[in-house]
Amino acid sequence: MEAIPYPDWEQFKWTCELVWEHFTDRRRRSGVSSGAQLAFLLWKVLGAKSFKEVVGVFHKDGSHIEDAIDSALDFQRQWSEFKAPNLLSALNRIQQHIFQRFNLVPGNYDAYIAHIENLGRSPVVNALDEYGIPVQVGEVLWRAIGGPTSLDVALEELRHLNTSSMALSSFERELISALQTTL
Repeated sequence: MEAIPYPDWEQFKWTCELVWEHFTDRRRRSGVSSGAQLAFLLWKVLGAKSFKEVVGVFHKDGSHIEDAIDSALDFQRQWSEFKAPNLLSALNRIQQHIFQRFNLVPGNYDAYIAHIENLGRSPVVNALDEYGIPVQVGEVLWRAIGGPTSLDVALEELRHLNTSSMALSSFERELISALQTTL
């Protein structure tokens, strides 16, 4: 049987409905009031190419853009980066336990859970945030250094990166320069 890297929409929606029904108190939290809505919002956020697209998911006609930005950030912090990965990890452990008990090969959803937790970005980009590089700048840098899969490789490449020809603001250059002096 061929491994499927990520679930399709119907599988993902069913999974979100399952965790919503059995692992939450089913009350509206951070813009989510059902498993189907959780699936829809996660799917849209993960498919977004920019934060502007994410905000567009939360922007309702007649509402202020600031409210949409707040809603998008709240959803990302609460659901994408914390609650959904935790709930899906619990479901992952349960299915592994049950499948192993019946001598079946369990699935392993760790990679997809990490994909959600990282909002579809490379974990390297999120790790650069811990070094003081905002995610949006980290994505630009990550692409500029060839998209490494290891933080160690990324930091080594960044140590020698010349940003003078890159389309960055002076503030972004200062952040990168500050990082480079510590490497």
